[in-house]
Amino acid sequence: MSVAFRDAFDRRVRRHVEIASERLADAQRQVLAEYARRGLLRSGPRLKRQAQVRREHIVDLIEWCLSEVGALPGDVAANWSEHGHAVTGALTALMADTHTTVLSAAAPFGAAAQDAIRAILNKDDANALAELGEFGSGVWRPRSPRQEISVTSNNVNVGSGSTVGSIQQAGNAAHQQSGSTIDINSVQQALEEFERAVSEAELSEEARSEIGVEIETIRPQLKKAAPSAVIVRESLKTLRNIVEGLAAGALTPQFVALMAAASPLIST
Repeated sequence: MSVAFRDAFDRRVRRHVEIASERLADAQRQVLAEYARRGLLRSGPRLKRQAQVRREHIVDLIEWCLSEVGALPGDVAANWSEHGHAVTGALTALMADTHTTVLSAAAPFGAAAQDAIRAILNKDDANALAELGEFGSGVWRPRSPRQEISVTSNNVNVGSGSTVGSIQQAGNAAHQQSGSTIDINSVQQALEEFERAVSEAELSEEARSEIGVEIETIRPQLKKAAPSAVIVRESLKTLRNIVEGLAAGALTPQFVALMAAASPLIST
């Protein structure tokens, strides 16, 4: 793996963690607003709910980060050796910041309340660090199954639980069905055309590396009997953000073709 590819992937992880941190802050504000409406702003249940929301966001974030490392081409252990420091650093920084925030919210309730919330937060942090250790040891498994898509005669049948065309995104417990299909050969061809355009375009090394990370994330999925719709879709969404940020839209025609070929996997 090239240094540029490694750095681009690590930047992508850090960017995702930053966005997750902002979403967690928004969720915490919603908790405060909810409990204020209920007249329970100064209550133990509000503090416990804040800790629970923090735990839920961290669990989801760790699963995303580790699944992304696991989806990289090549040996998982080698990939973790390359990216584990960046992933762990970004996650532990977020955990430390949010630990302080939630614990500070318990300060007005006295030492006993702070100790109770600290115990909850410490346990959550220990579990999160243990999960990172499990990944490094090769025994980690995702908590929730990723959506998978089955391939038949080069067509992909999309399963449930995510946005496909006009199907609305649902939660983990939701079950939705879509009749959308995708021609794998068409997506592979469009991906190759897009990659060729990238190689010929005048791009910064940073942009070229970031695009390369997403291409190398998508490519192995298209070769699987059951590609992960989640991985393909999220990488295409990231590519869309990168391409939209480029001057002159040099890659637009090829990227539009790629998005069209893979449209059943793209949330709108």
